[in-house]
Amino acid sequence: MGEQLEKVEEGQRKHEYRVEDYFCNDKLLDDVDFIFPGARRAADSGDKELQQLSNVFAENILAAFFTATTLHVFARRTAYNTGYMAMFGISLTADMAAAGNSEDRIKKTQESLKKTINETEWGKKLEAVAEGTAREYLAAFINDNAGRQAVSQIMNQSAVLIWSSLEILASDIFVYVLNRKPSFAGKLLNGENTKKYYREKELASSLADYNYDLSRHMGEALIQQRRLDDLIAIKNVYGALLDKADALRAALNENQLWRLYKTRNLVVHRAGVVDALFQKETGDATPIGTKLRVTPSMLKDSMIVAGRTGCELIEATAKAFPKPLSLSSSTGDV
Repeated sequence: MGEQLEKVEEGQRKHEYRVEDYFCNDKLLDDVDFIFPGARRAADSGDKELQQLSNVFAENILAAFFTATTLHVFARRTAYNTGYMAMFGISLTADMAAAGNSEDRIKKTQESLKKTINETEWGKKLEAVAEGTAREYLAAFINDNAGRQAVSQIMNQSAVLIWSSLEILASDIFVYVLNRKPSFAGKLLNGENTKKYYREKELASSLADYNYDLSRHMGEALIQQRRLDDLIAIKNVYGALLDKADALRAALNENQLWRLYKTRNLVVHRAGVVDALFQKETGDATPIGTKLRVTPSMLKDSMIVAGRTGCELIEATAKAFPKPLSLSSSTGDV
């Protein structure tokens, strides 16, 4: 009987899942906080619209971060509150002999406990206990198959949100650039890698939609022909529009960015189920027919590469337009 029990326990240990392999904690923000001042600094051109696009990008990245860390933050907060209530119960019991009605005792006990937590080592001890308890909660969560599936879905969708942040920025800046410099349309219409995306005939047919005046709406008109929803198109378009932006070109050619883009497609179009094409294009070793699982380290790398690429795109745009253009000069040379 004892040997059988040992074998069962050994089997259980073999199937335990590590918390750090499934959950992002809020320390991830330390790795990606460069995005926020970086985006603001890159947009520091005096153009409020570019600054706004930069802020939206940073907020979208932050939304992905909050999504990825939701369960960890919830577990820690729940553990902290549990520890606090235990301390409160002990303190209140000790104060039961004090004079006054029950409401007064409760209020005084709460005030005393808050002071103790804020001004003594007990606050740090409570945080440490809460962190350990939260880890136990999360470990129990992923040792259940439904829990593992749930957290995997959250992580996969967080990767989609990260890619979407960059895709939205690329589209927004496309409109921004073409609206300010309509003559840049020629780079797209005649570019070797972009002329397949845009046609003069279709551009002419959209004139009526903009009251026969594309001088301020060239970006909106062109993006209707070809949306920037894939990495190859983004590389081709900005290779034509911002052809001197070497740092941006290098960022767009990062292998990790390509993997993020392909991961987004796999999650959105195939529910994360790996196929031969994904394996071939990314080198991922996940068996064909099984679901891809985005790990915390993969998500961190994705957030970093998307953040850096976004900052490079904003900075390249700010350099191309060093000061806001007046409407009267919007069609002239910068």
